[in-house]
Amino acid sequence: MSTVIRRMDSTIRMYTKGASEIVLKKCKTILNRNGEVIPFSTVDYDRIVQTVIEPMACDGLRTICMAYRDFSPDKLPDWDDEANVVDQLTCICICGIEDPVRPEVPDAIAKCRSAGITVRMVTGDNVNTARSIALKCGIISPHDSFLVLEGKEFNRRIRSEADGEVKKILSV
Repeated sequence: MSTVIRRMDSTIRMYTKGASEIVLKKCKTILNRNGEVIPFSTVDYDRIVQTVIEPMACDGLRTICMAYRDFSPDKLPDWDDEANVVDQLTCICICGIEDPVRPEVPDAIAKCRSAGITVRMVTGDNVNTARSIALKCGIISPHDSFLVLEGKEFNRRIRSEADGEVKKILSV
């Protein structure tokens, strides 16, 4: 999601927020601890994923990256061209938010299991966030042998008729 505002100096600033891994890939600069804009490389990206995003995700937090981009008022982009507008961003921060499991969910999962229903979770979250939430809900336990797939891999397997893994994913 992006919001565009006109600043006091007439600059047009677009603020963007979204899934950390996606928004962060569109950043070319980042604010350092002193609020200064510094270059942001793929090495920096990998380091932030490893040291910030993944640890938060393993704790069940959804991570959101907030970033911005400034535009000159006399050289505005085609706002409908999202790929070019939401690019060349400056990362402001990454936040971790928790969407706590409602208290009744683990009991509902247990009731399904005792009724012979196999519960599967499908989410767009980071794999580590999904795993943490599935543990909190009782969908999986720490000692289970379970399969966690990202959406692209799940879709690839579903569409591949030759892949016998689909039956494994969907069956008991």
